Amino acid sequence: METDVLPGIPTDFPIGRDRLSAVIRLRMSDAKEFRVVKAPDRRVFRLIFANRNKSAWDVLKAFYLAHRDEYITWIDPENGRRYTVYFATDPRFAQASHARRDISIELVEAVDAPLGVYPQTPLVMMSTSRFLTGMTAKIVAYRGYGFSMVASGVTNMKVDGVSVGATAPVWNIKLGLHRLEVLPKTADISAFGFVP
Repeated sequence: METDVLPGIPTDFPIGRDRLSAVIRLRMSDAKEFRVVKAPDRRVFRLIFANRNKSAWDVLKAFYLAHRDEYITWIDPENGRRYTVYFATDPRFAQASHARRDISIELVEAVDAPLGVYPQTPLVMMSTSRFLTGMTAKIVAYRGYGFSMVASGVTNMKVDGVSVGATAPVWNIKLGLHRLEVLPKTADISAFGFVP
């Protein structure tokens, strides 16, 4: 049994979903704007547990106290996808009625944290024209987890300088800003998609 999974107390829908952007925008005196991507966007999940009994609060509070400084696993009840997250704030509650509480928790997706099970969906397709031809490889940058690719003539692929073999898909990649190199530069790439 996994001990780092947020207890499966049913949440009230909708679950709040936002993104924290890691793009720095600089506006110059001539009105030109430059964008620098520092990291992938992180998802923020706001979970609401309305009108729960005290035992639900006790379970969530005990879990928080045991894992507040660690990465935890949260399983999205809508699609079953697992996320490595951390607590953005302390869990909060408001008295709803006698012995009943409205509880809220905010979780932030952790960048560059390992997962027990890596996501394979949704797959965002990227135009193969985004690949640049370098001295020895075709190169593309993307923000997300693993990727899938249809290509021929590939002898090796490197993600952030680390070899991941010559065949795709490659799912076990942590959330991050990645540089993918496909060797040799003569490889024919007909389709490329990644998990955001």
